[in-house]
Amino acid sequence: MMEAMLDLDLGRNPIKDAAGPNDYPHLRNKVEPRAKKSGYFDFKQVDGGAYRMTKLPNFDEIIAKTRDYLGDKMPEVDQLLELMLTMDTQQAELFCTVFAAWNNLLLEGQQPSDEAIVFEAREDCGILTS
Repeated sequence: MMEAMLDLDLGRNPIKDAAGPNDYPHLRNKVEPRAKKSGYFDFKQVDGGAYRMTKLPNFDEIIAKTRDYLGDKMPEVDQLLELMLTMDTQQAELFCTVFAAWNNLLLEGQQPSDEAIVFEAREDCGILTS
């Protein structure tokens, strides 16, 4: 979401997926190994197939670097994070799916209507149910 909202280039080539726009090769082969090697964070698969992030000793360093990099865009990031902190997993997934559907329509040059967003979220993003 931040990539689209703030027009950031994070070096990803995301594809449309039921889990949202993702670039798993970039995440698994570049981001995760670098983060672990630098002592920022690590991901481990837990029961049920979910992943749990563990902060490593240099975690605060990557937060500071990220805040510096984002600069004047940081208030928008904080605002979105504050909004999402109140959500449970299902609410956050729904919120992100609707955003992705709306953004996909914009990227395709369409003027999104409520109906088009719901259709995109159900049919192309694959998460919403009737």
